[in-house]
Amino acid sequence: MRVTLDWLGVATFRLTIGNLVVFLDAYLDRVPAAPPVGLTTADVARADYVLVGHSH
Repeated sequence: MRVTLDWLGVATFRLTIGNLVVFLDAYLDRVPAAPPVGLTTADVARADYVLVGHSH
């Protein structure tokens, strides 16, 4: 079983364990004035779980 941990910018990570996809602290779809860092919801093809460790 393959396990990968990808850093996607800011505090966002994608953990993939086999076919399971988990996003950690996904920072998505900022306000238009914010710089384009990380990813947007359009970039997410699959997410089985999204775990949030903090809010802003």
